[in-house]
Amino acid sequence: MFPDASSAKDAGPVVDDAGQPVPPGQIGRLRIDTVDAPQGYFGDEVATTAHFEDGFFYPGDLAISREDGRIALMGRVTDVINIRGQKIAPAPIEDRLRADLGRAYQLAKEAIDILNTASGGSSIYSSVPIQRIERDIQAASLQGMIHPNTNLELYGRIRCGLEPNTVNI
Repeated sequence: MFPDASSAKDAGPVVDDAGQPVPPGQIGRLRIDTVDAPQGYFGDEVATTAHFEDGFFYPGDLAISREDGRIALMGRVTDVINIRGQKIAPAPIEDRLRADLGRAYQLAKEAIDILNTASGGSSIYSSVPIQRIERDIQAASLQGMIHPNTNLELYGRIRCGLEPNTVNI
């Protein structure tokens, strides 16, 4: 949406539902000053009423203003979880669940490897339950969302309180 960081700074503040600026680090709605811009949608009063108010354009983006003045887009107004009036972007929750899923998979794989080794079987049989479980776990690891190598960095970044910095697969 913004070609560079300087344009993002000039785009307008991040505000709450009442139009009041929110402090850096808090999620809110992005608004853009329309002084030198269109004041509405041509021939569409419904869309104009929904997105233009008091000299500002509200594109429907959720954002967080950072301490350095940059703005990070967090999603769309329509893509939120509303808990007792507090709007929460689902992306950080999804990233955390993905990281935890990768860690849970890794632990399950290690446990199955130990049990399979302890069973003492030196041949592969389709009728041995622990071997079937191990093959199922290995097959599941082909899916990128639960592969431990895909998720370990994400898990570590989230545990350290950093942004995931990864694209969902």
